[in-house]
Amino acid sequence: MDHVGIYLTNGSNETIELPVTPAELMVKGEVDGDTATVLGLGEIKRYTTRKLIPLSIESTLPLTSDAHWVTAQNPLPDAQSYIDWLTAARDADKPVRFVLSGTKINVLTKIDSFKYGFKSGNSVEYQYTLALTEWRECKAERMTIKTAPSGKKTAVKKGTARAAPAKKLGIGSKVVVNGQLFRDSYGGGPGAKEHNVQLKVTLYAPGRARPYHVATLGGLPQGWVSASSLKGV
Repeated sequence: MDHVGIYLTNGSNETIELPVTPAELMVKGEVDGDTATVLGLGEIKRYTTRKLIPLSIESTLPLTSDAHWVTAQNPLPDAQSYIDWLTAARDADKPVRFVLSGTKINVLTKIDSFKYGFKSGNSVEYQYTLALTEWRECKAERMTIKTAPSGKKTAVKKGTARAAPAKKLGIGSKVVVNGQLFRDSYGGGPGAKEHNVQLKVTLYAPGRARPYHVATLGGLPQGWVSASSLKGV
């Protein structure tokens, strides 16, 4: 059987293997969604995007790497070396790559918490709990739209509310959606199809194939749609 170990790589491309592979590791995948009432159909469940994957590890850090229960192939010298590495990775503003060898589990994460100490009078190893959450890169962008009769362009931050122009759809407009949702404004990642569902416009990307981003009236993101799929309320 191939060696099974948990490897972590920090933002400086330094990789460690945890000294003792935990007895179990569960990976939880969930899809976000909400319920809505559709005219003539009733209540439906609408699924949107996948939630972030949480990971939790409970294991031990032997005080020295020559302990007979160490499973790592190339462990750090001692428990304090692991504590220093994990603490620095937790406090850094960079993600950590999580890999379970021998499997397809390979997730970019951020360390949420790292708790360690002695239990039951056992002074030859630390007990620890390491909690991580999947990391998704999210960068703010600035967009330009024409707002003045002169044709001058004014920079508007994403999500900035403004009044919808007369007979035009804009950020904050309430709309009825009849059409397919997409993951991005270029039309990538086709998703669910909506039918007579009331939503609101939260983002606008002029010139793109699916220029309008819509969300529920409560603010839950749904996806990007074409102009032909929208009708102002």
